[in-house]
Amino acid sequence: MSHARTVAMVAGTLGLGGTEKGMVTHALRLDRTRFSPRVIALYEEGPRRADLEAGGVEVGCAQGNLERLIELLDGADLVHVFRHGGHDPLLPEACRQTGVRILVESNIFGAVDRSPDESLIACHLFLSLMCLRRYREWVGSPEPFGERHRVSYLPVDADRLRTLAPDTRTAKLALGFDPDRPLVGRLGRAADLKWRDLLIDMAPHLIDLVPDVQILYVGMTPSKQRRAGRLALLEQIRAHPAVADEERLAGLYRACDVVINGAVIGESQGVALAEAMALEVPVVTCSTPWADNAQVEMVDHGVTGWVANHPKPFAEAVADLVHNPERRRVFGRAAAAKVDTLLNPDRLTRQLESLYDHHLGGGTGSLPWSPDEETVARFDAEYPALAARQFRPLSGREQLEAGLERRRDRARQLTASARMVATSMAQTARAKAAAHGRR
Repeated sequence: MSHARTVAMVAGTLGLGGTEKGMVTHALRLDRTRFSPRVIALYEEGPRRADLEAGGVEVGCAQGNLERLIELLDGADLVHVFRHGGHDPLLPEACRQTGVRILVESNIFGAVDRSPDESLIACHLFLSLMCLRRYREWVGSPEPFGERHRVSYLPVDADRLRTLAPDTRTAKLALGFDPDRPLVGRLGRAADLKWRDLLIDMAPHLIDLVPDVQILYVGMTPSKQRRAGRLALLEQIRAHPAVADEERLAGLYRACDVVINGAVIGESQGVALAEAMALEVPVVTCSTPWADNAQVEMVDHGVTGWVANHPKPFAEAVADLVHNPERRRVFGRAAAAKVDTLLNPDRLTRQLESLYDHHLGGGTGSLPWSPDEETVARFDAEYPALAARQFRPLSGREQLEAGLERRRDRARQLTASARMVATSMAQTARAKAAAHGRR
């Protein structure tokens, strides 16, 4: 029997984000008789390290240092990087200097790397059909596009979440909530770009519609706390810090009757959405076609949840689910079934292994893949309608207000993108300086 091939999985950090969580799930589920996983953080450590080490996976951190990264890549047969998609020269330079010839990327935000280093990438993997669609619009369809550009969702371990999660009543009691009153929750990272003001601004309307509602904001940032204060909401909501512990996280999801979602930058996949859905919790989200918008791909409007684009109809959509237990059950079951089909970690990891084998074997011939080209084409045709769906039509005034919020969020997104570019340029300069010093 041939020896296991070493796969180095690389990310910027080992933090709490869905990207890192998905990477860890893949690393832990690789077939160890065929692949030996090694996980490398380019810049910072994080809480995911403990999960990896508990699963027997080798972990290292380069701390932005080219020499250290070269040491960590020694002996790797293939590198799989999980990155934002834009140019970051550190890893390509390390691959060149260590002789690693196969570089696969999971392109988290569908960004385009227009540097010469892009030619080193054997395959671009996108976290959603939405990201693949937009990327193709930006770069055209160079042949063979489908062979080098594929969708590979981040996996969600639904079975583990279900094993860890208590029943809803027990979960509410454990958090100090009234088990006989409805609970609506936002769960995610404490980052302003992961919050739209919509999630705060809808709360007064929701309280009017559901006077006994309980509202839980996990990962609330200082700016969102200030906004809640201006709306006199601080006595009517519960803030909770973001969590990494899977059992605590499962309890938070299970306590909710409805989960709400809305990010300034949208979702390139939406792991938090999918985790709620896995536990049969319906979701209310919004459409952000000016940014990432995979939430409308993950949440089927009127089937697994609702899409609403203004604080008032957003609150109405949440109230609709709170007031209709049977609809919640139907949506919840459909949501869990979708996650089981689309995001099954064993299926997705086996498919990823087939991609590794394909490129380690020379990358010739076609590779069967799901979603296939027919599914991609169907989504391309359906996306404009998906992006436009909403709980109810907006009034003229609501359209103006929603448009104003959209412009504010677009400005925030562009500012964040500019900062990311500046960071990448600084990293480029450091990597070039290090490479020059090495020569």
